[in-house]
Amino acid sequence: LFAGEVGARLHTPNVDVEDARPYSEDDTGYREYKVKLCKIKDQMLTAEGRKLARERHAFMDEFFNRFLEEYEGKR
Repeated sequence: LFAGEVGARLHTPNVDVEDARPYSEDDTGYREYKVKLCKIKDQMLTAEGRKLARERHAFMDEFFNRFLEEYEGKR
């Protein structure tokens, strides 16, 4: 994840993702996914781009859903 390369945390549960600013101390990989990356699939212009974006969205969605379950001790 890019977040790790810039020293950001993967997740900070007590920070609202809508309130955190990019590249701030409160920025996380999860915030980047929720406010930006999850919307990419709806903005692609070509059929192939939409197909790839849907596949990558499904991967990210599964990753963060599982991550949150593990973080919360549900898995």
